[in-house]
Amino acid sequence: MNPLVTLTLILLKLPFLDKGETMNSRIIYPTDDGVAIIVPAPECGLTIEEIAAKDVPAGKPYKIVDVADIPSDRTFRNAWEYTA
Repeated sequence: MNPLVTLTLILLKLPFLDKGETMNSRIIYPTDDGVAIIVPAPECGLTIEEIAAKDVPAGKPYKIVDVADIPSDRTFRNAWEYTA
């Protein structure tokens, strides 16, 4: 018998994994240097809110925004400001 293990991929639709929401959302929060943007991994198994709770530093305000709300031109990225 061959000692190699054969892996079979089974794709399941998991109800807690909403790829559309996660892939189209970004988490932003203020830093001392400007604005931080968290880009969630599409298959991490967490909701966008769970990612924010885990990754945004304690005590920092944050927003969950649509990816379309983030400017695509990063020329003046250092001038971006976080507003509540």
